[in-house]
Amino acid sequence: MKQVRLDSGEIVTFDSAKKNDQGKPRISLIPASYINGTATVFNFGAQKYGADNFRQGLSHSRCLDAALRHITAILGGEEKDIESGLPHIYHASCSLSMYDYMRINHPNLNDLFEIRNKK
Repeated sequence: MKQVRLDSGEIVTFDSAKKNDQGKPRISLIPASYINGTATVFNFGAQKYGADNFRQGLSHSRCLDAALRHITAILGGEEKDIESGLPHIYHASCSLSMYDYMRINHPNLNDLFEIRNKK
């Protein structure tokens, strides 16, 4: 049995179906606005470069440099990217997502000096 408090304050009790999802990430914890904003920038990129173009491979430093450019634009007081009109935070998110993809799928494109020389 599971209890849920409704907006009205009423508590409703119901049987809950079994689902073995313990230990799995709760994606619903990520704010929907962040997911949608990041997806909007990925759509902008798909129109500009082609869908999934980045999956062909980019150097790790290019992804991180792009993220840092967008972050420093925010730090400089600029909310939106001039070209796309979309918030820099979502551009930075896309760049970090691409870096994560490269880190996992294209380790051979790791051109980060400090990381390469620690191996």
